[in-house]
Amino acid sequence: MFLSRALDGDLASAYQTIIAADDVGMPLIRLFGEVLQPALTELGQRWEHGDLLVAQEKEVSELARDLIADLSLRHARNPADGPALVAACVEGERHELGLRMVSGLFRAEGWVVHYLGADVAPRFLLEAVQLHRPAVVLLSAKRALNLPAVKDAVDTLTAGLAPEHPPPVVVGGRVAVEHSEAIRNLGAIPVIEEHPAAALTVVSALLQPATAAIASAGERAS
Repeated sequence: MFLSRALDGDLASAYQTIIAADDVGMPLIRLFGEVLQPALTELGQRWEHGDLLVAQEKEVSELARDLIADLSLRHARNPADGPALVAACVEGERHELGLRMVSGLFRAEGWVVHYLGADVAPRFLLEAVQLHRPAVVLLSAKRALNLPAVKDAVDTLTAGLAPEHPPPVVVGGRVAVEHSEAIRNLGAIPVIEEHPAAALTVVSALLQPATAAIASAGERAS
């Protein structure tokens, strides 16, 4: 319903379809993973097959960007009381709506998310990590030709943060799904599903040992 209304040019009605679902209590994880993401996937496929004009694809994508921002603000835990996360699309990667949804889910869980957006050069990523000292760095890449950019990002963080240990780097997007072993060989952790919630699962599992160690130390101290 969202996509059909948007493509018919009824952007206000398409927007309200999503907001109404949020108003009646549809979880954010479902709105992103079961409504907006499939709609955007279909939008991209129809554009690739020549069924849509570039103007249509861009207009609906911009509407989705607004919705993701609005829904993320609605559900952000305020004040955020969780660990920090730096999120960015690697250099050359401009498909950023998926990472926006993932960032919104992390904010809803109380994370402090420093979202850098699309096409982020490694040196700027390093600056953000040095500034914010995040628990995790989350990168996104859709196109296989951007796999070298993932390597550049990881290498820059490793070299720039030495002799400190850089935070773990988690990579999502289609590149991580289709080239998971290559991502591991770069020293990063792939998210092997494209559902926005998959990154939450990977990061939660990644931080569990640290959380358990902190809890254990607290018990010993008491």
